[in-house]
Amino acid sequence: MSESPRSVIAHDLGISGVSKRTLWFGVALQVLSTLIAAGILKLADLSASNLTAVLAVSTGFLFLACLILIYLLVLAYARAKAARSARNEAKEQLAPLEKWRDIEKFTGLIEYAAQLKSSDERPKEKLPEIDYELLFMGNGGSKWTRESAEFEEMLRKTAENQGKVCLLLLDPACDACIDGSKARFGNKIDQPKKIVESLCRLKPWERKWGHLKVKLYSHTPHFRISLINHSYAVLGHYREYQNDSDETPLLVFTREDIQWTFYRPIDGYYRNEWDNAIDVDWEKVDQLAKRYGVDID
Repeated sequence: MSESPRSVIAHDLGISGVSKRTLWFGVALQVLSTLIAAGILKLADLSASNLTAVLAVSTGFLFLACLILIYLLVLAYARAKAARSARNEAKEQLAPLEKWRDIEKFTGLIEYAAQLKSSDERPKEKLPEIDYELLFMGNGGSKWTRESAEFEEMLRKTAENQGKVCLLLLDPACDACIDGSKARFGNKIDQPKKIVESLCRLKPWERKWGHLKVKLYSHTPHFRISLINHSYAVLGHYREYQNDSDETPLLVFTREDIQWTFYRPIDGYYRNEWDNAIDVDWEKVDQLAKRYGVDID
């Protein structure tokens, strides 16, 4: 609906917030003052000096009425301007957030964390919650395996629930691992040794628990993936060994029935990596453990 010329003019003058009652009151006050002054001048039998006094009083009264009206108009203008400013500021603040309004609906994203070490997705915090499934892909899984008591309790629960635990780790003997160790630690030993230590902790568990499977891949790791309880996926990345995974940011995606949830492609990526990975050669792991001085259970 188009605005009337009067409304446009009022808006441009900044007096659109003034009520009709206020305007009519100002006009009536001026008219009444003028009539009173005119009536006094016409009907009263006054001397010239008295007429001057009456004119002065009437003029003063009219001047005061105009001041009151001007004050009301200025006050209304200030309020209208402040209201417009507040509305514009609110719109500016909401505009960047508007595109995120349906992010869960269209991506399945339900949580994020700036760093793994300060989040609820740390293995130490997460192990007690895993009672059906853990599918993990990372460097050596040491953050999982070093929590020995919690990890074995998780294995017990998942076994009782006929679940599965699959760990997809970087082959400590591959070129990508050695190159990564040189980039991160400045030597060829620390990264392979760390992975071998984790594998040595896993070896007796894999023999004891049939639903625990471990495989190795041999390319540079890009993602840190945890698929938990067949319910949600936690995705991080490694930045080419420039930072420890403790510092990686995390995104959490739900598996719920959302058309474009990222859970499904993450799950598909993991399963493709798993299919292309190799089984662990435990004898070779023992040899590496002796080379790096790692205790073998």
